[in-house]
Amino acid sequence: SRSSAGTPISPPPARPASSKLNYLTTADDLAQMIADGTFPPPRHPGETTSAPRVGDGLVRLDAGGKVTYASPNAQSAYRRLGFAAHLVGEDLAKLHRRLAGDPLEGTEAANGILAALRGEGPPRREIDARGATMLTRALPLMPAGVPIGALVLVRDITEVRRRDRALITKDATIREIHHRVKNNLQTVAALLRLQARRVAMPEARVALEESVRRVASIALVHETLSMSSDEAVEFDGIVDRVASAATEVAATEQTVGMRRRGSFGVLPAEIATSLVMVLNELLLNAVEHGFPPAAEPEFPPAGAVGGSEAGGGAAGGARSGAGDGSGAGGSAVGGVLPPVAAGAPSAAPPEVVVSAHRFRKQLHVTVADNGRGLPAGFDAERGSRLGLQIVRALVTGELRGTIELRNGAEGGTEAVLVVPLARS
Repeated sequence: SRSSAGTPISPPPARPASSKLNYLTTADDLAQMIADGTFPPPRHPGETTSAPRVGDGLVRLDAGGKVTYASPNAQSAYRRLGFAAHLVGEDLAKLHRRLAGDPLEGTEAANGILAALRGEGPPRREIDARGATMLTRALPLMPAGVPIGALVLVRDITEVRRRDRALITKDATIREIHHRVKNNLQTVAALLRLQARRVAMPEARVALEESVRRVASIALVHETLSMSSDEAVEFDGIVDRVASAATEVAATEQTVGMRRRGSFGVLPAEIATSLVMVLNELLLNAVEHGFPPAAEPEFPPAGAVGGSEAGGGAAGGARSGAGDGSGAGGSAVGGVLPPVAAGAPSAAPPEVVVSAHRFRKQLHVTVADNGRGLPAGFDAERGSRLGLQIVRALVTGELRGTIELRNGAEGGTEAVLVVPLARS
C-alpha cells in the first residue's frame, strides 16, 4: 500500500524469536570470552572428556541463578525428572535440591550451579530422580571478566545408565556362574578321588586319577574366570599352576624341573578352557614318561627293553599299567612305547620347558623335555590311547589348530601346537 503522499509503506522489521535471540546473545558472550582467553575453561580434575552433543538441552541463567531461557530438549529432560512446569524464572540450584532423590547428590548438583555463577568451572554432575538420570554441566559466562550468569548443558542419560546397570548385573551373574561351575567341578573331582581310593584294580585307579586331574584343570580356568571382569583370562598364571601341579602329582621317581618361556597373554575363555586340558595332558606325560626311572640305566643293553613299557616325552606313554597289552603304540598323552631308537637323552637335569609366543594372530606353544625322545616309527595319528585322543580332539576341534609331535634337535621330545586366536 501507499500513504496519502504516495510514499511506499514498509512493514516493521521482524523481531528475532526468543530462542534465536538467546542463542545469538550467548554466542556473542562466548566469542568475547574466547577473545579474552577465558573460554573454554580449564578442565576440572577427574572430569570426562566427552564433548557436548547436538541433542543436549540448553539452560541460561542470570547472575542470580534464575532461568532466563530453556530449550525444548532441556524442558524434556527436566520433565523426565518430575518437573512438569516451565523452567523460566526458576532458581535452578534450589530446583536441583528438590528434584534429586539423594539429598547429598542434590546438594552437589546445586553447588555446581553456584560455582559456575562465581566463575568456576565444576565437573559434570548427575541427578537421579523418579527412575531417570540427567547429566548436567554448568559453564560460567564472564565476557570481559564480568560474571553475568551461566550456561547449563543437560542430557537425558537414563537409557545409558540403565544399560550400564544391566551390564554390571550380567557380569556379576557370569562370574557367579563360573564360581558355581568351579565348585561343582571340584566336587566331581573329589568324588572321583574317593572312588579311586576304593578301586582294587590298578588300571581303574590310574584312569580315575587321570580324570581327577583333567577335571581339576578345567576347574582352574573357571576359578580364574570367576575373578575376572570379562570372559578372558591371564593365561600365564594358569599355566604356572598347572605345571606346578604336574610335578607334584605325577607318579615318577624323578625330580623334574618346570620352566615357562615367553607369555601366553590374555586368552578368551573358549580357548583357555580347551588349551589348559591339552597342556595338562602334555605336561603330565612329559614328567611321568619322558625320563627313564632313576634306578634304571639311561642306555639299557640291546634287547634288554624289548616289549617293555618305556615311554617318551611330551608325547609320552600311558600311565603305568594302562597299556593295551601290545607293548607298542604310544601317543602324545598316553600309550605304551617300545624302546627308543631316537637321539640320546641329555645328561642335564630333567626339565620340561613350556614356550609360547604370538605371531600373525596365532598362538605358538611348544612343550619340550630333555628326556629320551620318541621311539622309532612313532605315529601320533595311529595312537589309540585316551590321552592322545583328547589332545587331538581338542586341538583340531575346539581350538581349530594343529599339533606336531617330534624329537628335539638336541634330544628329548617336542609337542608343537599352533592355535588361531581369531574366531569367525
